[in-house]
Amino acid sequence: MSTHGTSEVAQPTFAGLYGGLAFLVVALTAAPFYANTETDTLRITYFSIWQMLGRSNGGGLDVFSILLLAIMVGLCVRATIRPVRSVALPLGVTAIALVAVLMVGLRVGADRDAALSATGSMLMATGIAAMVLGVGHAIHLTILKARGVL
Repeated sequence: MSTHGTSEVAQPTFAGLYGGLAFLVVALTAAPFYANTETDTLRITYFSIWQMLGRSNGGGLDVFSILLLAIMVGLCVRATIRPVRSVALPLGVTAIALVAVLMVGLRVGADRDAALSATGSMLMATGIAAMVLGVGHAIHLTILKARGVL
């Protein structure tokens, strides 16, 4: 209770969710997002973004992916260790997750018929969950600000 007679609204902690998200995003980058394809005449092998980084034919997509990863992990770590009072951070997480989901779903840098691997499917699910987390957290912060709690 505050000294003015109004009860303080307890904020649910989103820190654990952001911390888990940061760990999961880094772990998922260790494996390829698409399943290798092999026919009688053709073999297509996909690599993780870390393996692509060491190859010359990454086409800049590998660097862009690492940049997205670094920003996402940085935002998640920030949300884990410090209270979030602005909608900018959750919406930033949402935007980066949206870009990642679109890149994997549209198969940017891969064959258009490439099938998602288990890692790719998990990344898609994690990206969608990150978008829900970011939007939900932003709505929650907006409501708290409207009530004068923040």
